[in-house]
Amino acid sequence: MHLFSSFALCVDFVHFCTRSNRWKSLLCEHLLKKSIESSGPNFSGSNCFNKAAGKGELNPIRGQFPIKREEELIELEEKIKLNRDIYITAMKSILQPAGVLSGLNFILSEDIVLAYNVDGVQGKKALRTHKEFFAALLECIPPGDEPPENTVRKAMQRMKKRVFKKKCLAKNQE
Repeated sequence: MHLFSSFALCVDFVHFCTRSNRWKSLLCEHLLKKSIESSGPNFSGSNCFNKAAGKGELNPIRGQFPIKREEELIELEEKIKLNRDIYITAMKSILQPAGVLSGLNFILSEDIVLAYNVDGVQGKKALRTHKEFFAALLECIPPGDEPPENTVRKAMQRMKKRVFKKKCLAKNQE
C-alpha cells in the first residue's frame, strides 16, 4: 500500500508529523526526494541521496557539517551556488530541534567560529564575505523579534563562550 493512498491517511500522517520533529524532518526529506526525482536526470543534485537504508535521507550533505576548515567553507559556498535549496533544507534539518543559538556547533566547528565573526573585526575573518553560505545560514533562522543577523552574532558569541569555558575548566582540572 502506498503511504499516501487515501486522503484521510495523509491528513493523519501530516498531523502526526507536526507533533514530532523527527517526523517533520523525515517528511521534509521525503518531499525533497520526490521533487528531485520528478526533476529528472538533469537535476545536478540528484545523486546526493543515500539509498543504502532505503530512505531518502540527506546523509551525504549532512556529512559535510560541521565545517572544520576554511577550505571546506569555500567548497560549500560553491556547492550552495549550485543547489541552494537542498543545502538550506539540510541546514534547517540540522538546526531544527535546538535552533541556531544552541545548534550552531552542528554547522560550524569551534575552529571556524574562533577564526571568524560576522563583520570581520578584531583581527578575525568576516563570515559575511562568504555571501552564499551566510545568506543560506540567515535563511535557516525563523523570523523572530530580532534580525537573523543578530541571532547569528549571538550564536557565535555563545559558542565562543562555551569553548573558552571548556578550556578554562580543563586548565583548572590539571
